[in-house]
Amino acid sequence: MSNSIFDGAMDIMRDAGIEPRESQVSLLKYLSEPGARFVQAPTGVGKSFAVIAHAAANAEETGDHSIIIAADNTLLDQYASKDLPAMAKSGRYEYAVIKGRRHYACASANNEDNPQYRQMLKAALAAPRLRGSELARPSEEIGHCNGADRCHSCAGEGVCFRKCGLPDCGGEYCSNDGCCTHENGICWSKRARLLTFEADLVLTNTSMWLVNAALYDQTEGMIRLIPFGQPYVDEAQQLPQTVRDSLGWKLTKESGRGLGKELTKELQTFLVEVVIAGYVTPYIPAAAAPGIAPPANRPPAPARPAAPLTPAG
Repeated sequence: MSNSIFDGAMDIMRDAGIEPRESQVSLLKYLSEPGARFVQAPTGVGKSFAVIAHAAANAEETGDHSIIIAADNTLLDQYASKDLPAMAKSGRYEYAVIKGRRHYACASANNEDNPQYRQMLKAALAAPRLRGSELARPSEEIGHCNGADRCHSCAGEGVCFRKCGLPDCGGEYCSNDGCCTHENGICWSKRARLLTFEADLVLTNTSMWLVNAALYDQTEGMIRLIPFGQPYVDEAQQLPQTVRDSLGWKLTKESGRGLGKELTKELQTFLVEVVIAGYVTPYIPAAAAPGIAPPANRPPAPARPAAPLTPAG
C-alpha cells in the first residue's frame, strides 16, 4: 500500500472539515493498494469524497494530474457543483471541469452586443481562473460553440498560446501571420480545455476521456484535448456501453458485435482493452518519474495544430 497517498488523502479530508468514516478509510486503503482497483459501494457511504481525496493526494505525491471520469454529465455536475468544491476547502488542490464543446458559449456563435451574452461574459471573466468556464453556459439567448471551421474564436488572452514560432515573434503583440491576435472573442470550450493542463484534478465525462485518447492515437500524439493522468472512473461498468454509444465502436473480441455480460470480460475487448493498456496501466505505479513539476508549476501544454475533429459529448 502507498502509505503516503493514503495518509495524504486522510489529511485532505480532514483539512476540508470532513472526518473520514470507517467505510471511507477502508476505501482509501483499498485504493492505495498497487494495481487497478474496482470498487462497488452503495449510495451514501461517501465514495465521492474518498475518491476526490485519493485523487488529490495522488496528484500531490506524484506531481501528475489525476483525472476523475464521470459516466455522464449528470454525475459530472454532481461532482462539479457539490463534491469537488466541498473538498477544495482543504486548500490542497486546484481542479478543472471539462465537457464537450456544446456545453460552452463561444463568441463566434453570438452577437457580442447581446446583453445576456455580455452579462455572462462579465461573470465568467470575474470568476477565478479555473472556474470561469463553468459559468460560460449556452442558453436560448446564448449560442454554443459550433466547432471546426465555424469557430474563429480563441481561448482568450493569458490562455491562448497560438504563436507563429518565428525568430521575431513578438508574443502578445506579434503581428506575424500565425500568431493569434485574440480579436475574435473567447471560445470557452477551447479555454476550458487548455486550463485543464493547469489543474491537479481534472473532472470530465467518459466520452471526452475516450475521444481524447482516440484522437491522441489517431494523430500519433499531435492532438491532446486534455491531459492524461491517473484515472478514477466512476460507474466503470458503463464504460464499454459508453464507448459504443459515444464513438460508434462495437466491442467484442470475436466479432465486434454486441457486448459481453461480465465487466471483467468487457474490459478486455477491442478498444477498451487498448484504452486500459494505453491510458490506465501506465499510471498504476504509485509515483511518477522523479523531477515532474506539480501541474500548477508546469508551462502550458505544447502547441498543437488545429484539427477538424472536435468532440461533441
